[in-house]
Amino acid sequence: HEVDWEPIHSCSNTKEGAELLALHGDDTRSLRPKMTFVPHIVMNGKTIQPQDALTNFKHILCSAYRGDRPDACIDII
Repeated sequence: HEVDWEPIHSCSNTKEGAELLALHGDDTRSLRPKMTFVPHIVMNGKTIQPQDALTNFKHILCSAYRGDRPDACIDII
């Protein structure tokens, strides 16, 4: 997917961008267990272990999905 980075860059140089960065920094510092890997994935309030995320992410995502199962998940679970 092609990402237009200009709006993101513009936002990062505003007061709102600084406030959002601080807010999410606070969220990151409050994680339990503490973040030890990037990306640190929390799904439905549950921390996904790095090895699981690297080897089995699609299954984890499809299993945790709430609602009607997307077509991409039909053969996964």
